[in-house]
Amino acid sequence: MNIQLSKSNRGSVLLISLVTATIILTSLAAYLIMISNERQSVTRSQAWSSCVPVMEAGVEEAMTQIHQCGYSNLGTNSWTLGSDGMYHKTRQVGTNGDYCMVSIVPANPPVIYSEAFVVGPYYNSSNNYVKREVRVATKSSGATGGGLVAKGSITMKGGGTFDSYSSSVGYTPGVHGTNAIAITDTNTAGAISMSGGSSIYGMAITGPGGTVSTSGNSAVGDTSWVASSTGVEPGWSATDANVQFNDISAPYTTGTSISTGTYGGTNYTYLLNSAVSSQYYYSGNLSLNSSDVMMAVGNVTLYITGSLSLNSHAYIAIAPGSSLKLYLGGNCQLNGGGVVNMSGIPANFSLYGLPTCTSISYGGGASFQGTVNAPEASFTYGANSDAFGSFTAHDITISGQASVHYDAALGAAVVFTVANWNEIAP
Repeated sequence: MNIQLSKSNRGSVLLISLVTATIILTSLAAYLIMISNERQSVTRSQAWSSCVPVMEAGVEEAMTQIHQCGYSNLGTNSWTLGSDGMYHKTRQVGTNGDYCMVSIVPANPPVIYSEAFVVGPYYNSSNNYVKREVRVATKSSGATGGGLVAKGSITMKGGGTFDSYSSSVGYTPGVHGTNAIAITDTNTAGAISMSGGSSIYGMAITGPGGTVSTSGNSAVGDTSWVASSTGVEPGWSATDANVQFNDISAPYTTGTSISTGTYGGTNYTYLLNSAVSSQYYYSGNLSLNSSDVMMAVGNVTLYITGSLSLNSHAYIAIAPGSSLKLYLGGNCQLNGGGVVNMSGIPANFSLYGLPTCTSISYGGGASFQGTVNAPEASFTYGANSDAFGSFTAHDITISGQASVHYDAALGAAVVFTVANWNEIAP
């Protein structure tokens, strides 16, 4: 028996098949779109979350720059001054194309803007990034240190003094300002140790549990206390030190080689002249002996990858109105004639010790007028002449009759910390 479908029945089956296939394909397409949107949403959410550590990396970069240079001398370490009055730097984060753009407002206290750019869900050669920006306000920390700042112990022996003045006014011998602060994070007994009649005209601050030890006629306090009493004046010591010590980074990896030169009709063993270059570079250990002289003219930076030593009558000179930033990858021994800062302004000479710089000693014939920032170095000042400026090191020893005069005009002596963090529209 043969059963035959009519043409109308065959048409109905075909129509139903087409409708069913359309429904299935539509459902499948909708499902694929849903999966794609979900994947895009997850990927974008991951990129959005990844912006946070990238922004933080920018903030850390800015805080390190402020710690090293203060808020009024930010134009180093590849930071550039923009037409908006802020200093800017772009930094790659990771290897997949993420980066941050950081800006610092050079105010007191500084303000930081950090904008993160993280690869988006459809990353290609075009500008397809997820962006987030944060505004970070800073504040001066409660115990910032003024003159002597150390991770470890601070030792004064031999009868020297530690006081303050301001280079904007000038130093008057015998006038002892009391804005000096000797501060150490150490929390042990004798974290600050004084003997031989040494004096601190100002504060002595240790880490929690640390103590200040004095012997003989040593004293800490205001002018009248030091003149008539011994020991630590009540209210002139504390145990709340909490200083952050950031490693010093190399300012660059290459630069102009140092060489002989003539300035003002005088021949010098090494001449650093900003008219030629502002960035000088020396690979290895450098030793100045006999009558060798290095002269710095203009605002210049010298990076020595190894150690530096001055012996015999050798010295470093900084011309009036000039400045020298000296970065060291190795140890430093400044004897001979020492460093002659002709302007007499400590801010015009800065010595930075990288983490591999573990020892700095100064016994030069000239007064030291400058700043030292070497968080991993043991710093020893044993010259018979005075020191003007500030010193930051792993541990500090002041010996002999030399005195240290903290220059309160040094803005970089202030340590800034984060006050608040607010996200803003990029």
